Amino acid sequence: MTKLKFLEELRAKLAGIPTEDAEQSIAYYAEMLDDCMEDGMSEQEAVASMGSLDEIAARIVSEVPIGRLVKEKIRPKRKISTLEIVLLALGSPIWLSLLIALLVILLSVAAVLLVGVVTLWAVGASFVGCSIGAIGMGVLMFVDGFVAQGLWMVGGALTLAGLSVLMYFASLHTTIGFGKLMVMPFALIKRKLVKGEREDAQI
Repeated sequence: MTKLKFLEELRAKLAGIPTEDAEQSIAYYAEMLDDCMEDGMSEQEAVASMGSLDEIAARIVSEVPIGRLVKEKIRPKRKISTLEIVLLALGSPIWLSLLIALLVILLSVAAVLLVGVVTLWAVGASFVGCSIGAIGMGVLMFVDGFVAQGLWMVGGALTLAGLSVLMYFASLHTTIGFGKLMVMPFALIKRKLVKGEREDAQI
């Protein structure tokens, strides 16, 4: 693939992001290609060294703030008429209420999930605390001559220590999953916005 073809295809894949961001990224990759060719690479080798166009475009899109994508998407392609403004104003009690209700539901779900994550960490921490306390009690029982009870206490402490390790990994993976879940809606919105702009650009 030639440099020109590479940049043209990259521009097509970035059709959904603001023009300023797209052109800045294209200029960056054009300069990188020039640097590679100045270092002795052929044009095809330089293009190949850039990697997959899809991965490059996905990385660029992920770095564009979602606010800029939304602003670009809702920017009117034509002047809004007075009638449309009036209809939007009259309908605002309905669509604004629905939007607020949707946001409240999403925030409630996120809050419930966050409470679950915090609870897992708290349970794991309590296992650690109980394990340390049980070991201390076991040692005191040994010192006082209650060997059997001390063994039971130390055995319980080791069991709790093992459970705390399991809880740590469960809490860690749950936290990572929660973070990905919270990012997912924004990633989906970005994909929809960019996809819609690409389709509009092709029509």
